[in-house]
Amino acid sequence: MIPKMDVGHAPRLVWHLVRLPALALLLALAPVVETVCGTLMLLGLLVSVAFELSGARAHFPFWPMIALSLGFGVFLVAYHAFIGLLSR
Repeated sequence: MIPKMDVGHAPRLVWHLVRLPALALLLALAPVVETVCGTLMLLGLLVSVAFELSGARAHFPFWPMIALSLGFGVFLVAYHAFIGLLSR
């Protein structure tokens, strides 16, 4: 006789079946995401400040570029927070 599975355990099983592969994928991609986002954030900030301080800036969108560069940092923080959520 096959024992019946308790209905209360089904959502937890589905959560683990979705969570573990997603966590593995995010952890595998973490070095690439950190490198790309960190590089784009740093270069964006440096280039924006360099263009702002130089006299050759002809209509350079300083504040949108600063916001975009900081957005890469915010994405990186959110990425690690999501990994932390899935690893619980």
